[in-house]
Amino acid sequence: MLHAFAQEREQNLRRILYRWRHMRGDMIINDFITCPLVIHSTAFGITEDVDIIRMDAASDIVSHHFHRQIYDFPDLEKIKMPALTYDPAATEYRYRALCDIYAGIMPVRKTGQTHIRSTPWDYLIRWWGIEDAVPDMVQRPDLAFQRFPKSAKVELRTMGKRRIRVGLCGSNRCRTSGRLGGAPLESAGRKTVPPGGGGAL
Repeated sequence: MLHAFAQEREQNLRRILYRWRHMRGDMIINDFITCPLVIHSTAFGITEDVDIIRMDAASDIVSHHFHRQIYDFPDLEKIKMPALTYDPAATEYRYRALCDIYAGIMPVRKTGQTHIRSTPWDYLIRWWGIEDAVPDMVQRPDLAFQRFPKSAKVELRTMGKRRIRVGLCGSNRCRTSGRLGGAPLESAGRKTVPPGGGGAL
């Protein structure tokens, strides 16, 4: 499993270098290598049922057709609160590997979640299907808009769990996207291991 993680870290570095060389703007490059904490999530309890059409085998850009899973109010109960579990052994394994790779080049820091994306519209489309979601927002607004508060509550409570166990980054390092907001979580040298070690969050 380490090779996939190493490839992801290499890809991240290559993208940073490409942006710096070709699309430089107001950007800050860390003077250390990040080792993300390994945190597993059971997600929302409902996963997308999707057909994929791939035009280029070498590209991760594909076409999606989502099958509807939410038809009426009882279906909203499919949205569950995620259970989060921190894996200190896997985190340490990756951390030691990165320390060996970058020894004498750059320091390595364990970091929590550095970017939080809150995209309720994306989830609506994946669970509803765009052909049904858009008309339902007009014809059945009670159903459509009841979904938003529930998923928002789930996302905010999940952020809170990560915040308690991982710790917040400094305000100058916070990055968010989406409509709900919330602070991204990063150790930033303050808390490299969640209090109490591993276990459910």
